[in-house]
Amino acid sequence: MVYYVVAISRHRRNTMSISSFASLDSKLERLVANHPMVSVQEGFCDRIRHGDIRLQYKARHGCTAIFSVTMVDGSPMRVLTIDPSAFASALKSDAWWTLVIFHESVHECQYRKGERDPQTFDPTYRPRDRTEWAHFAEEKWYAEREAYQKECWLAQRMGAQHELGGLCELAGTHRFDRQLARLLAANETNPIVRRTFSRLATSTQA
Repeated sequence: MVYYVVAISRHRRNTMSISSFASLDSKLERLVANHPMVSVQEGFCDRIRHGDIRLQYKARHGCTAIFSVTMVDGSPMRVLTIDPSAFASALKSDAWWTLVIFHESVHECQYRKGERDPQTFDPTYRPRDRTEWAHFAEEKWYAEREAYQKECWLAQRMGAQHELGGLCELAGTHRFDRQLARLLAANETNPIVRRTFSRLATSTQA
C-alpha cells in the first residue's frame, strides 16, 4: 500500500517507475516507524499521513532532503522534499537518513510554532534590500543552528557522530559555530548571507 503522498516531476517519471517510488515509501515508513524520536514517529509522521505536510520525491540542487513552505492559492503548503536517487542509493546509511529526517522535523516544528519567520522556509522568497537580506540570514542561521545542534544530540545518543562529517565532534565548543558557518556558506552565493553567517558564528556560543 502506498502510505505517503508522492509528487513526481515530469522528467522523473521517465527515469523511475511507480514501483520504485513504492519502494521509497516502504523505506521511509520503516525509518519513521523505528525512529528513536517519538516526535518523528508520531507527530511528524501523522502530519505527513494526513496531508498536512506534503511529501514529494524530487531532486533539488544541493539538497538530499529539505522542509519548505510555499504559497499555493494564497495558503501556505508545507512540503518535505526528498531526492529519490539519493534516498534509493546505498551510499548513505539508515542512521544518516534517521538524522536527516529529524533535522527536517525540527524545521517543521520551528515553522509550526512560529519560532522563525515563515520566509525562512520559503524557497521562492527574495529579500528586497540589504537589511532584509541580513535579517533573512539571521533567521536562517538560528534555524539551522538549532536543527544541527539537535541533530548532533541525537547522533551522540545513537553513537553516529561520524555520520555528519565531524561537525558533531565539535558540539558544545566555540568551534561548532565556526564549522557550521563554513558548512552553510558552502551552499550560499549571496555575500550578505555569507558575511552574516560568519559574524554570528563568532558572536554566539555553541
